[in-house]
This record gives sequence, C-alpha cells and structure tokens, in this order.
Amino acid sequence: MIDVNEIINTLDTFGSHESFICPPDKCHQILGNPNKTINVLHLNIRSISKNFNSVLVLLASLKISCDVIIFSECWLNKNINIPILPGYSVYSSTISLNQNDGVVVYVRSDLEHVITEPEFDDANCLIFKLADIVIIAIYRPPSFRKIDNFLSSLNTVLSSVSSYKNVFLVGDMNINIIPTNNDATYNDYMNLTASHGLLPAYTSPTRDKSCLDHVMTRAEKFVLSFIMDSHITDHVPVLVCIQNKTKRKITKSVSKVDLVKVVSEIAKTDFSAILSSRNANWAAESLIDTIASILHNNTLTIRIPSRLKIIKPWITPGLLKCIRNRDNMHKEHKKAPDNYILKITYLRYRNFCNKLLYRLKNNYEKIEFEKAKNNPKKTWQVIKNVINKQVSTSPPLELLSAPGLDCKSSLNLINSFFANIGKDLATKHTNACTKHESYVKDGSQVNTMVLLSPDCAEIENVIMGLRSDSAPGWDGIGARLLKLSRQTLVPLVTHICCLCISEGIFPRVLKRAVIHPIHKGGDRGSVNNYRPISVLPALSKVLEKVLNNRLVSYLEKNNILSKNQFGFRRGKSCEDAFAALIDDVVETLDKKSKCLGLFLDLSKAFDTVSVPILLKKLEQIGVRGPALAVFASYLSERTQCIKIGTYVSDECGLAYGVPQGSILGPTLFLVYVNSLCDLALPNCSIYTYADDTALLVHAESWEEARERAEFVLSIVMSWLTANSLTLNVEKTNFITFSLTSSSQPDNSFAVKAHTCDTQNSSHCSCLPLSRTNSVKYLGILIDDLITWNAQIKVLAGRVRKLITVFKNLRYSADADILRMVYFSLCQSILSFGITVWGGAPKTSMLQLERAQRAVLKVMTFKHYRHSTAQLYKECQVLTVRQLFVLNCTLRKHMLLQLDFDRLTKRRTTNVCSIVRHRTKLAKRHFRILGSRIYNFVNKKCSIYRLNKFECKARVSKWITTLSYDEVECILNT
Repeated sequence: MIDVNEIINTLDTFGSHESFICPPDKCHQILGNPNKTINVLHLNIRSISKNFNSVLVLLASLKISCDVIIFSECWLNKNINIPILPGYSVYSSTISLNQNDGVVVYVRSDLEHVITEPEFDDANCLIFKLADIVIIAIYRPPSFRKIDNFLSSLNTVLSSVSSYKNVFLVGDMNINIIPTNNDATYNDYMNLTASHGLLPAYTSPTRDKSCLDHVMTRAEKFVLSFIMDSHITDHVPVLVCIQNKTKRKITKSVSKVDLVKVVSEIAKTDFSAILSSRNANWAAESLIDTIASILHNNTLTIRIPSRLKIIKPWITPGLLKCIRNRDNMHKEHKKAPDNYILKITYLRYRNFCNKLLYRLKNNYEKIEFEKAKNNPKKTWQVIKNVINKQVSTSPPLELLSAPGLDCKSSLNLINSFFANIGKDLATKHTNACTKHESYVKDGSQVNTMVLLSPDCAEIENVIMGLRSDSAPGWDGIGARLLKLSRQTLVPLVTHICCLCISEGIFPRVLKRAVIHPIHKGGDRGSVNNYRPISVLPALSKVLEKVLNNRLVSYLEKNNILSKNQFGFRRGKSCEDAFAALIDDVVETLDKKSKCLGLFLDLSKAFDTVSVPILLKKLEQIGVRGPALAVFASYLSERTQCIKIGTYVSDECGLAYGVPQGSILGPTLFLVYVNSLCDLALPNCSIYTYADDTALLVHAESWEEARERAEFVLSIVMSWLTANSLTLNVEKTNFITFSLTSSSQPDNSFAVKAHTCDTQNSSHCSCLPLSRTNSVKYLGILIDDLITWNAQIKVLAGRVRKLITVFKNLRYSADADILRMVYFSLCQSILSFGITVWGGAPKTSMLQLERAQRAVLKVMTFKHYRHSTAQLYKECQVLTVRQLFVLNCTLRKHMLLQLDFDRLTKRRTTNVCSIVRHRTKLAKRHFRILGSRIYNFVNKKCSIYRLNKFECKARVSKWITTLSYDEVECILNT
C-alpha cells in the first residue's frame, strides 16, 4: 500500500533550502566548508564600470570564493569596457534592449563550463552549465510592462533544460514575488516556474520592500541562500551556495624550471656526436631529446591552489571595517527611514567611505606607477591593472562537450576536423580543369634559387630575434632557453641547418604542431567558429626563418610577386592595399565611368592549399633541386594534435594546407595565390592581401558592369577551382560605387556567381552575390558613395570607448603616462588609414573630432565646454585634420623620387604635379589632395630635401602653430 505521508515528506525534502539575512563577513561562519559547494553571487550592479571597485571590496569581505558571479543591469552600451577579473572567464550578453540592460557573468577559469546566449524576448539571458548544474542568468528591464513575451521565452528556455535535475534561475526579473493581492504578473510568473518544478529559494526583500532579485531552484542538492546586508546599489547582493561534493575543475599546475641549472648542464654536455653526424633527422632528434631530458630533470611541477583570493592590495582592514560600519548604519537607517538625523549621518559616512575607497586605490596605483617608472613593460602592466583590462585567456571548453563523447574523444574529433577540412574542401575540385586559360599568365622563371648554408652569426641573430614570451612547442624548449644557451647551441643548430639544406630534409621532429583553437566569434560551441593556430618548436622557427629569408630575398630580387599582392611583404601594408583600391575607384568615378567592386571570401584558404600544386608553383618560379626538396620535406608528413586546457588529443596527419602560425606558411601562401593576382582580367583590377581579395570592374553602363563582373568572376572561380580553393558565395559581397544616390542602379540589380556555361542571369539558377551599401576591407569601411560616413562613425565609437579607460587612469597616472596611452590607443586609431578617409567633408568629421576632444577633456579633467584651441595646445596633440595633413605629407614624401636636378634649383615648392580631375570626390581624395597639401607644406617648411624623420619633426612643429580654420584652408587651397 502506498504511504501518502512518505511521499509528502519526500516532496518536502526534495531540493530543500535555507535562507539567511546577514553581513557579508558572517556568511562563511554559517556556510562552513565552501569547497563543497558551488557558490553563485548575484547583484544588480547598476553600471558595472561605476561600481566594480565596490564589488571588489565586497568580494574581499565575503571570505568565500565565488565560483560564479552574475551582474545584472550592467549598462552595457556599445562604448563600455567590461573589466577583467583575474582567475575568471568573463561573458556578457550581446542583445541590447535599452541603455541600462545587460548581463555579465564571471566563471572561475578552473571550472569546466559551457555558456550560451539564447534568443530571448524583453530580457537579457545567459545559460551556463557547470557539471550537472544549469544556471540561467536573466535581467528583465522594468520598461516592459507586459510580461507575455518574457514568459513565452522563459518557458522555451526552461523546456530546453528540462533533462537537468539541478536548474537555477538567477537574476533581476523586476517581478515582486512577495505576494500581493490579485497581482496577475506575480501569479503568471510563479505558475510558469512552478510548472517546471522551480520554487523560490527565498522571498525576503532585495530592494526596499520588494523581492525583485530571484533565485528559483529545482535541485536535488541542498541550497543555502544569503541575502547580504551590503549597500553598493539599491539592490542587495545575494549569495547562493549549492551543495556539490565534486566540482569539475580543470587541474591547474605550473612547471617551474631552474634555468640556471639547465643552462649550466647544457654547457657541460658533450654534443660531439651531433656535430659529427651527417643525418639531419638524427641530429635534430638527438639535440631535442638531450635538452628535453635536462629540462625534465630540472623542472618542478607545482599545483596551483583552487581557492581564489580577489583581495586587492589597496583593500585594507581599515577599509573593510569602514564598509562594515557603513552597512550597519544603512540597516539602522532602513529601520527608521523618517529619522532625518540618522539619514544625514548615514549619507555623510557613505560618501566618506566611497572617497576613502577611491583614495586608497589611487594612492596604491600611483606607487605602482612610480615603481615601474623606468620599465615600459611593467608600466603597461600597471596600466592594464588600473583599467581592469588584463588579458583573460580561457580555454574553449565548450568544444569538449560533444554529445555522447568523453573529453579525449571530443578532442580527437576536433583534431580530425581541422586536419581534414582542407582535404574535404579541396577534393571537391579534384577533377576540375581551368577554363579561360588565355587569361592565366605564364609564371615560369628562368632563374634558379640557390640555398646557401647559414653561418653561426646568422643563426645567432635569428635566435636573438625570436620572441622570448612565445609558447614552446611540444618539446618544451622555448626561445628564452635558446638565447641563454646560445654559446653552446648556436654551433649545433647551425650544423643541423646546414645538414637540412645540403640533404634537402626538414627534420621530422620539427614538423609536429600543437594546435590551439582561437575563437573568431559566434557560437563558442561550434568548431567552425575557431581558427587553428599552430604552436611549433622554437628550433623549427629558427630553420623556418633561415629558409624564409632566402625565399623572400629570391622572390623580391626577381620581382616574382605581383605588385597587387600586399600581404606579408616588407614595405607593403594593408593601408597600401586599400589606398590603391580607393585610388582606382576614385579615378574611375572621376572619368564618369561605372565601378563595381567584388569582395571575395575564400573558405579556409590556408588549410586547403594543395601541396603538389604548391610544389609545382615553386618549381615554376625557380625553386628547384635541393631547395625544392627542403620545401617538399617541410610540407610533407606533418602531424598535429589539439590542446585545450590540460587535455591533449592524439596526433593526426596533414595532407593539405600550410601551418597557420608558422614563419614559412604566409610566404608559401603568397607563392600559391600569386598567379591569381596576375590574371589578365579585361577591364578589371585585382587587389589582394593574403586571402582578402577585391576585384574592381570598370564599364560605361551598369548592365555592362554586371556582364563584365560575372565574366571576370567566372575566370577567378575557375582559377580557384583549379587550385583547390573554394569561394564562399554566401559571404562574398559586391558594391556599386557612384558619385550620387541617383546614379546607383535599381534594387533589382544583381550579380551571379556562375557555375553554368550559359552565364545568362535571367535563366540560370546560379547563386547571386549579396549586394551591400558598405563593405569592410582590411579594417576600413568603404561605402558606395565614398563619403566615409560609416567609417567615421565606427572610429568615433572606438574612440569613445577610451573615455572609460582615461576615467580610470587619470587619477593615478601622471601627464607623461596619460600622453603615452593616448598616442598608443587613441591616436593610433585615428591615424590608421587616415590618408584615405581623412579628406572627408568637414561636416562628416565633426563627430570624430568631438569624440577625440571628449577623450582629451576627460584625460585632463577639463570642463566639457573648455576652449577647443586651448585644449589641443595644453595636451600637445594634433587634431584629426592636422593628423590628416601630417600623414598625407609623409606618405607623399615617401612616394616621391628624389630629383637631383631639382635640388640645384633655388625654389623647389611645386614638386608634385597635380593630376587633372573633374569631380569634388577626386578633389578631396589623396590622389589629388595629397599633392596639393605637399606642395603647400613644402612651400612653408621646405621639406623636399629632408629624410622621413626630419620631415615629420619639422611638419609636426609647424602644424601645431595653425588654428583650426587655417588647417581647413590647406585642404581647400
């Protein structure tokens, strides 16, 4: 017979919980051992940038290590910088509902967790999973009066986690769950959560007399809740402690190497066998094994304690005592809100506490700046600490949760994906042949590349040029060790490099890569959103550098690389690439012709490089014999493994691609795509930066432009197919450039990527390209009317983000450090590509100039109505227009060929000839305006005879003497 009382008692004890109201520093006494619980803190923070320091004090007084910290109402506007908390991975909601919304979640980095952001109406939501626990963090703004959409989304989210036995709904719902009469909102919300088995962990007030910050639980575990008497905002912090005997932690340890002993033992080791060896593979393996053995014998592995201490040095016992007194006074004030004397006393003491907090923090930071005064690296570390922007590198643990697989199997699956993605894409083109062969230039080279063996001096220079802070490869031998032991190791490495070149062999042990997946954006649980970066042994980088120097020298000396290929080349930059592209667009529009731009997206270009095709291309350009054998050996029999946290996959072989993160990879890729840049495309120009490719089609009418665009695109697609590369049609865009909106083609205008033979747009079913009004090419937003409004708007937003940085920094850093940070962060943003977009009309530039002035005023504590002219004079920085004039002058100065006949003349003012032009667009572009500016500046400063550095110094000094209007006059001269 069923015992009804037993069932009722079981239901009453299921997911039992208790709640307490207490000060933060007393919670640990009630909780007991915090290592047996998952501790979740929630606070409606009402601006994370404003109250983050107060939260740090709260965490210090709590004396309990929080595993998860949830902040709601974070005011996550587009200019906010989310602070970094050491030891935590930080996540934030991306859906913006209003200026005050946003959820930010900090999760301990040593806990295995997966976090997602679902689609949610009328609220911000993040879902994260810790072992068998699901926590749903929500902030619902009070501006949404109706609750129907919110409840519908909440029902969907709760249904998606119905299989989990431990579910926690945490956040500020702005729904009062302290029962009131006939409150429909309360009833609907409570009924919905109860239907999913969630019950409130407490019903105590969290804001005034209402309970708006909820913790709804459905759990088999015992739950303790603490409503803390702490006054940071008008909402109280809530700590939820979930019983959990085994936290799924990532085992963290650090290996401490005694480098002094290692260097000493290496110096005493007999390497004569390696020096006498004639086998490159054996010599490399023997050297690595010997050094690795010495490293192992002098390495001590230390486990990092899992308990976190977030107590900053400026959080003193006196400050904690002051905060405790403030909270006690706040409690007394709440008991007697009508007591005016008590209220005034509390407010004065609260303000005193806030001032004390900031004064202690600023004094500590000033001392840290003083300590790092003569060390730029330490100074920048202090700057990052002050603005809470330390680099937070959390492993992508989301990839380890493949359905039905353990961590090792998931890693092997990911490794197989990265190793075979190139093969899977390339095999689609196995039987393809090249159409339009007449447009492919002959790339054969008469000359032959000769690989000369390096000497000890070259190898030493290469080793000293390696970055000391780079991660070591699978062998654990870092660049720093090579530098410290260079007197012993340089002859050995030189001998191995000479053997490799003479034998045409790249050692097997140097072809093993450790892959670190780097998140590019989007869903963190999708492997497609990660870029595989190869970490190679330091000795591999030395040999690669030697080979790369010789290959680059050969390519440049024989002018093999196309002039339209700007990537990974000395003396060329992405700024040169888009400057050349915009020159072409402006020149075409100035001739009253039509201009259509195709911006191609190649799928996994580096990973789909065909090794046989690459070797054939190398042979065509003159890399033959032993040189070709070395590159063939480098590209063959490569292996890789995936490392995420402490988990490492099995090794997997590679048949396609060049390693991303290597030294030789980019140069080999340039050779691979070089013939694409040299395609003889009719009425079309091609510009490439590695795999970022743009085509510009010129025509007399839009219909003709469409036909030519489809024709040249078919040629390019044919070339890509023949070279095992894949065009991502869905991400490939086209843009129609024109002088006015009225001269744009109508909305039905379309360009198709033809894979058929008819190339008849009206009848075939080939995929059309996406048409856009603006496109981002190499970091610059280009719009269809070349107004640069979109680019300037984005730049203004990026500059405004720095306001918070300088607000945090200005109290502790001196003027010199502030100017250094301004030039590094702000002026670098303003200067990038300014010669291209800086000639925009004055009205377009106003928002960017105002953003710059806002940063300067915050940096120097000036009133927002402070004189603009005086501001720039006091800060000793250039306006945006002055930067444009300066950069145009310098760019033109470097492009000019020095005419010695002109130097003999007394007057050398008009050294730049002005190209004829018809339109206002051309008049304000660098192609025309740059020459005018240079002639004007040269007339005033006489810079033609100067070198680059002398020219910059003289022009910078002169231009600061000009007023705003005088600078504008230069542009209109």
